[in-house]
Amino acid sequence: MEVGLCLSFCNKRWKNPQALAEFVSSLGVRLVQFSWDLVDPWWKEEIRDELAKEYANAFRQRQIEITVSFSGMAAYAYSSLLSEDERVRKMGMTYLKRAIDMTAIMGIPALGTPAGCMESLEGLQNIGRKKAGIEVQDAGKENHGGYVKRGEVRKRLVDDLILLSRYAAQKGLKQLYLEPTPVQTEIPCTALEAKILMEQLSGKTQIPVGLVLDWGHVLCPSFNEEPADMNYWLSACKGYVGACHIQQCDGKMDRHWGFTGQGIVTPEMIRGVLGNPDASGIAHYLEYCPAFETPGEEVVKEIRNSVKYLQLI
Repeated sequence: MEVGLCLSFCNKRWKNPQALAEFVSSLGVRLVQFSWDLVDPWWKEEIRDELAKEYANAFRQRQIEITVSFSGMAAYAYSSLLSEDERVRKMGMTYLKRAIDMTAIMGIPALGTPAGCMESLEGLQNIGRKKAGIEVQDAGKENHGGYVKRGEVRKRLVDDLILLSRYAAQKGLKQLYLEPTPVQTEIPCTALEAKILMEQLSGKTQIPVGLVLDWGHVLCPSFNEEPADMNYWLSACKGYVGACHIQQCDGKMDRHWGFTGQGIVTPEMIRGVLGNPDASGIAHYLEYCPAFETPGEEVVKEIRNSVKYLQLI
């Protein structure tokens, strides 16, 4: 398994590019995913780009490849492309275009993010049921005077991603990624929905749009009777998965723990996934998200132990 590191652990701690790159280098990690929590795409372009390039240069000086520019914690909270408010969707597109600009400046070939979330209660309905691997038709119903179908929201998302891929291609990016989440108001939130979305995008985008699967997300209880199993997701989304986030969890909620403590992700489970032909060549990035209050020395210890744990599997 190729073990990479998502820089999700940096919040409230590392803001010095050289120090951060030196720490990652000491772990023997050669692949990282950059986080917009380190440099905000909304910042003034001149300062934003100068800071972003400092991070990119610090990692390259140590032969560490930044494979993806990823949304991070702050951007994850935004409604973005799934909002039912057109004003918010337009701002979401603007924000992602600015993130693409920053990613291009850093020389990173790909950008990844969740798509956002729906605000209305209708977003909780009509995810579709797993039935012999075939989509159950989306349905909608009135809600507070509104009529929103999940399928219609997904179609709008497809249209926006086609436009976004065109912009990303113009800026020199080679790939866009979406991250499925275990949140009912987000798209996609099931393997079936992820597969449908990828098929709807296939052949229509200027550059490919793929998936980043997260172990903690997949192992959460399913919304549509699908197995909470990484092998199932890899097979269902075969051909579309570009990377995985891996961390320890309890199978109840998306914990993003390190591997020092107990959880349900065992070496046997990981080996079982790595032996799946559909997992071949897919890098796994440790995505550890400690609480802000966690002492820095504890975070360093957890990352060192977790990276070593995964490298030995």
